[in-house]
Amino acid sequence: MAPRRATRRLDGHWPVRLAYFSATIALLAAARMAWVYADQPPLDILAFRQSQTALTAFWAARQGLMLAYETPVAGLPWSIPFEFPIYQWLVAGLSRITGSGIDPIGRLTSFFFLLACLFPVRSIIRRLELPPLTFPIFAGLLFTSPLYLYWGRSLMMEMTAVFFALLAIRYFVDLETNHHVDRATWAFPLAMTMCLLQKATTGLPVVLVLGVLWLILQSKRTGSAKELISNASTWRRILGFALPVLIAGVWTIYTDHVKALNPLGLSLTSAALSKWNWGSFQQRFDTRLYSEVLWHRMLVKNLSAQLGIALLALPFVFRNTTRVRVIALVCLVMGVGPLFLFTNLHLIHDYYQTANLIFLLFGVALAIGACVSTSLGNTVAVILLVIMMVSNTLWFRSGYLPTIKARFDAGNSRDVAVSDVIRRQTAEGEQFVAFGHDWNSTFAYLSQRKSLTVANFHPRYAEVISAPERFVEVDRLGAVVTCTPGGPAVEKLIEWTSKRQGWMIGETQGCFIAVREPPLDTGPALLTGESPFCQGDLQLSIQPGAEGKPTQTLFGWSVSGVTADASFGTMRLELLQDAGKPLVLGVIAIHRTDVLSHLGEVRQLPLGFYRLLTEPIPIGHYTARLVRGTGQTASACRFAEPLVVPAPAATAIRN
Repeated sequence: MAPRRATRRLDGHWPVRLAYFSATIALLAAARMAWVYADQPPLDILAFRQSQTALTAFWAARQGLMLAYETPVAGLPWSIPFEFPIYQWLVAGLSRITGSGIDPIGRLTSFFFLLACLFPVRSIIRRLELPPLTFPIFAGLLFTSPLYLYWGRSLMMEMTAVFFALLAIRYFVDLETNHHVDRATWAFPLAMTMCLLQKATTGLPVVLVLGVLWLILQSKRTGSAKELISNASTWRRILGFALPVLIAGVWTIYTDHVKALNPLGLSLTSAALSKWNWGSFQQRFDTRLYSEVLWHRMLVKNLSAQLGIALLALPFVFRNTTRVRVIALVCLVMGVGPLFLFTNLHLIHDYYQTANLIFLLFGVALAIGACVSTSLGNTVAVILLVIMMVSNTLWFRSGYLPTIKARFDAGNSRDVAVSDVIRRQTAEGEQFVAFGHDWNSTFAYLSQRKSLTVANFHPRYAEVISAPERFVEVDRLGAVVTCTPGGPAVEKLIEWTSKRQGWMIGETQGCFIAVREPPLDTGPALLTGESPFCQGDLQLSIQPGAEGKPTQTLFGWSVSGVTADASFGTMRLELLQDAGKPLVLGVIAIHRTDVLSHLGEVRQLPLGFYRLLTEPIPIGHYTARLVRGTGQTASACRFAEPLVVPAPAATAIRN
């Protein structure tokens, strides 16, 4: 008998330890990744949504918490609320307390909620008296799932909503199993309310499934409809389900009212977005829903394809208790059902599956823990776990990991380059208007300036083009941006600046940016005084313009005079012809990756400059000097070669 007992201990003890060890390694690896790449700006996948969330948190940290919270990307008034900002307020508060930026705090907060999901799941497993092996299997799958490894450290509220959904399920199970009923009676509606307020598309399927499940269980307990209706506890439980939905509905009505005060917000109310959220009837039969979303995104990448399907089916094939089959069925409904409830959202966005894939992960953990381990032994169960974890890891490394490791700077990101110019060339408190960027929040968030980023469907699009200053606060307009493709042609920007004194136009990464010209005093030193020669280049380009008028552009680069405290927000070119008064032109500092590469410069400094001229420079030869800064702190350098402005017959000249 000794050999049999030894075999039993080997099959029962060490596999469980191995399962916990594997899950712990996966968790630690996920935590390390979340920590190492926590400072990544929200420019990776779905930068539109991540930066919008970050923008809300940034201004909440700066201005305080407001019910009609500001997401200043759609112009006046700045408030266009969607979800109740539980996650955003928490990130804002932690950012203020710690003094850290929104990026690392936001990503680590998201990961914290992913980690916190383990606690209600652990409690659910215990309350339902499921095999202990179920928990480490679930944890191992969760922390190797590519979907959760990526979006679980994003600057979004997805994990916060999922955590509250799982917490609500935990208290629902407490109520159904008569554990701590007094606490669960108020904790369930509270957790469900938090989930629905944080993200209705995550909470609504959960409350629907739990409501139907409770009605079925309650009808079996009472035996008749009359007894069900007359039972006082029945109405208390109904209130527990109805109250969260009612509160979420009131919040939606309130947000619709606030959004209606904004011209763009009228297109973003719940009624206006109804078809976008729910999708069409035909989409429920779209092959992409089954082949791309359900099969490829969810099953193949996170559940080992056919192996996952087979495991999800096991509770209905193996001889199991009714309780296990009911739990497995609920997992399937919660895992797949939301695809048919918010079909369009799931088709368009791959992050939406974070709300429901977790139930399929639990279903697989249940199948391995309650079916495979009891029938084939713990060793086989853990082997299956390791196979699935390896599969998930391979998918993650080939898919999401390179994006997580990506670094964004002005050289490889238009968002960074444009935002850098806006932030340097505008004063704190000034605002900007941007075209050709949808109503994307990346410019507004990275530049830390409020904006009207004009979507092409903006109801007053033509008015904004002609008078952008009327769509921000009075005397606060600091920049106007138009990006190609998508935005108005640069001629519109030239036309606007030519009618206003003190504006200049620069260009970076396909975006033209009009900003206020810096102070144009000639500084403490005269042009004819001593100054070092510029290490750099100055060019004049002349291109045909509108109505036959040529357009002149000055651009170049220089590293002379660049110090640690060099001002890149106040730059000017001083052009002297003979002994006359110098012509002084403001220029905009921009990043030049070709220059940085040529110089071997690793610092991301805006060594280039650009100025599109609305008034041409007179023909002639000019001595040119580049000046950074103003007053006694200004630094200057003189270009060795003269700037030659040719006769109109020529098109361009390089010095």
